Amino acid sequence: MGKGIVQIKTKGAFALKNSLRKLRTTTADRIKQEAANEFGQLAYNRILAAVSSRDLGPSDLRGMDHPYARRHGSIAVNPGKEYTIHQQTGRLKNSLAKRVVKKFGGAGGGQNHFAQVGFIDNPPHYMNYVVEGTRVMLARDPINATVESRDFKKQITKTAARIIKKYGKL
Repeated sequence: MGKGIVQIKTKGAFALKNSLRKLRTTTADRIKQEAANEFGQLAYNRILAAVSSRDLGPSDLRGMDHPYARRHGSIAVNPGKEYTIHQQTGRLKNSLAKRVVKKFGGAGGGQNHFAQVGFIDNPPHYMNYVVEGTRVMLARDPINATVESRDFKKQITKTAARIIKKYGKL
């Protein structure tokens, strides 16, 4: 898995995983595919919002003495969402993509689906500098910060429950 890409596995939602064990393979595969699609879309939408903030431009950031500068010790803008990236050219935002991958086999047979969301489509050369930081700039990793957030995990659980309910009592 390359830098700037995260996989959201359908088995990440505990209730969904346990319920799928009880189903025929074809129904379980359909649910896994739908869950991977929805989990991936949810991650994509949230990460897209995190990398396309337009509330501060370059002159605003300069006026704030570059709030991402390492010399400050911490990011001095967007409290609680320090990973937010203020869009300038839009190249990082435009390289964000989502795809659902299907793997066959495994110990139990069947299929496993997972979503990959990240800077997949020709990311700009500076992507690693933003995500990992530099000697003068603090790192801002909108991908991992988004999918590791408590709010995102709650939404994944709700989505899994809705998908399970859609296919009836399991």
